[in-house]
Amino acid sequence: MKLKVILYSTLREKLPPENNGRIELTLLERCTISDVVHQLDISGVFLCAINGAIERDMRTPIHDGDELRFFRPGSGGSDHAN
Repeated sequence: MKLKVILYSTLREKLPPENNGRIELTLLERCTISDVVHQLDISGVFLCAINGAIERDMRTPIHDGDELRFFRPGSGGSDHAN
């Protein structure tokens, strides 16, 4: 399954600068938000949105084609890198 991940604020540092905080991941079926968090080594306080809706349960399953956005609370996101 493929999904799009966008990291904002200091979380962008998890990816090479040329990625502009964006990456496409290929994962096994039946993955959760937690699996993505572990793969990208995201820690600390953060929020996640799946397809534009905030999701607080890290056990929430993700599906092929989903878009996950991770950001720090209170940090404004910008889509200027689209």
